[in-house]
Amino acid sequence: MKRKEPKGDKPANTKVSRARNGQWLKGTPSPNPRGRPSVGESWKEIIDAIGKMTSDRIHGMVGNNDLGSAFQQMPKGIPMRDLVVMRVFSALMFEPQNGLWNTLIERVDGKVPQPVQLDVTEELRRLMQDLNLTPTDIASDPALAALFGMAGVKMSERDDH
Repeated sequence: MKRKEPKGDKPANTKVSRARNGQWLKGTPSPNPRGRPSVGESWKEIIDAIGKMTSDRIHGMVGNNDLGSAFQQMPKGIPMRDLVVMRVFSALMFEPQNGLWNTLIERVDGKVPQPVQLDVTEELRRLMQDLNLTPTDIASDPALAALFGMAGVKMSERDDH
């Protein structure tokens, strides 16, 4: 894989000018003056390309050195991504690590949702006190009454100040 030098040494423009619809305004400097990486130069493309290669092909690229010798000892004709997955599984079988297992499972099934608890009632009561609001004030404002109602806070639960 051939590497090209980045297109320029200037830092990216930090002032972003967009229209209301999100499009860039005409005549303003580009927020990405270097553009996207050339085809074959992004990390995703590099990892994908090497993942599809077999160990003998990689050995041919890196030559006869320590790295080449390591690839030469690997099974022939199997793509690297398959070998990596096999290595992860063998590590889980022979050298189990919770972190490796969790990473693998999260990659396959996604992260387990973490429940979040918030006592909205207490927060609303605190806000009510901070703003010096009475139940009558809340009942007379449809938006506030709806907010307190959605939170399950009944007007009879609160005391007037």
